[in-house]
Amino acid sequence: MSGAFFGVLVLLSLCGAAWGTEVAEVKVEGADSSEVGRLLGVRPGEEFVPERLEGGIRKVLSWYEDRGHPFARVEVVEASLREDGLHISLRVDEGPKIGGNVFSAALGYAGGEVLGELFLSLRNPWGKGRRLGARWNRRSSCTELDLSYREPRALGLPLSLKGEFEGELREMYCNLRGSASALLPVGPAEVGMSVGRERTVRDSVGEGVWGFGFSLTYKKGPLRVTSEAWWYPGREEGARSRVGTDVEWCRPMGHGLAIVGSLHFRAVEGRRLSPYELIPLGGARSLRGYREEQFRGRRVLWTNLELRRGLGGGSSTSPFLDVGYVRGRVRLGYGVGMRLKTRVGLVGVDYGLSPGDGPLQGKVHVSLEGSF
Repeated sequence: MSGAFFGVLVLLSLCGAAWGTEVAEVKVEGADSSEVGRLLGVRPGEEFVPERLEGGIRKVLSWYEDRGHPFARVEVVEASLREDGLHISLRVDEGPKIGGNVFSAALGYAGGEVLGELFLSLRNPWGKGRRLGARWNRRSSCTELDLSYREPRALGLPLSLKGEFEGELREMYCNLRGSASALLPVGPAEVGMSVGRERTVRDSVGEGVWGFGFSLTYKKGPLRVTSEAWWYPGREEGARSRVGTDVEWCRPMGHGLAIVGSLHFRAVEGRRLSPYELIPLGGARSLRGYREEQFRGRRVLWTNLELRRGLGGGSSTSPFLDVGYVRGRVRLGYGVGMRLKTRVGLVGVDYGLSPGDGPLQGKVHVSLEGSF
């Protein structure tokens, strides 16, 4: 916000505008010009007062923030002094809308056992674009719980603060992680720095260490890229690091068809890693057609490809191909899925097979995504 005002001062000094210069024109691009113009409080025919424009820009950003756009920006495109007075041109970038509540669920059935994941995100629960998230995951002999809270525009700055707690409980193994992050938007991207503490208990012996993290999120159109890296230098068994990158995209093909794809990479490095610290692969969220966490390794790569065909009303059907790489071997999963739009959300059912499976030996994965 202050950067936009400083841009006004710079441009006005360049064009030689003096205090009290009459405003000839005010243009607003990329937004509801009537509402933004009213909030700006700078109108043609009136004398120009810099403090009035600064206060107007504050009102515009606050107005957008209250409506679920905490990362809105006001950019000064032009401020020129002509014979008839001062011409000001502004461009408003609303940023992503953060509002409403989102939930999702994924269930898998294999070998007579039902496993799954539940996720709930409360966006804008107390106004100002805040976000509260919770995730519960139940896999074979493992329970996970994640809690997170995000405060946008902290201290009146274009900066978000985020706190997160993650817990993983298994037989004779427990891992607890807490972290605090600062996130800064940079154009279509967001850069974050984090500090956190991790405590691991193995066979009743515990160890707590501090770690440092870095994250990057980029979103433009149908493309979304997220990346995160953590380093724990104080471990008694040697420093450990882990990294992860996700790329998602969608390409419409016409005639109701679209190619939806994603690429994922995970890696962990360190001495004397326990089996639970290795990266899992397999199941509804990674490699369909296999059991949850059927494979584990230090470096895991997988991709998901779907050819979706719209059925109308938000429903679709799609054959899919999943390809994974772990421990020097390529694993294939394939099958067919369906997404049905219902009153409670988008219900998904995937039937996946792996090479060597008979037609009736596949894995069933059920998911639910919705908002309220």
